[in-house]
Amino acid sequence: MTEQERRRLIEEAESWLGTPYWYGASLKSIGVDCSHLVVAVLQEVGYLRGVVIPSLPPDWHLHARRELLLEGLRQHCDEVREPWQVGDILVYRKHGAMANHCGLYVGDGRFVHAASGGPVRYEKVSRFPSRHRFVAAFRVRGADKEPAGGALQEAGDVVLYGRREVVV
Repeated sequence: MTEQERRRLIEEAESWLGTPYWYGASLKSIGVDCSHLVVAVLQEVGYLRGVVIPSLPPDWHLHARRELLLEGLRQHCDEVREPWQVGDILVYRKHGAMANHCGLYVGDGRFVHAASGGPVRYEKVSRFPSRHRFVAAFRVRGADKEPAGGALQEAGDVVLYGRREVVV
């Protein structure tokens, strides 16, 4: 990701600040959930083009037998270790055994996320509640190798959360 793309990502993430949490939505200033926020911000910067998040019930993570969020991320991203870069996706387990929460790292030990019970906001990684267990961090493929605009933008058949969606 270029320095310009990093700045644009932070600006785009900040434009979502204050948007209320709304499960399954992706409407700036109206409502958004964590995964839709991550995808919307990354798409605005030129990554994850064509990715569609399928509709799932709000309690999907309580009944899933597979790590759907992690499986979806692994199709488009590589798992990374610290030090994280702006735009890396941080994944947590909020409830139950499945990874079910994510946000975007924006530097200076902070990430932006949408969580139930509040609006889109910054959170210090070190102060994130202990009941939210960190699982992994991911970097979109190509984000550390080339400017956006490569193969990720050409994707037409994409998957996130383990179901195949065709984007026309």
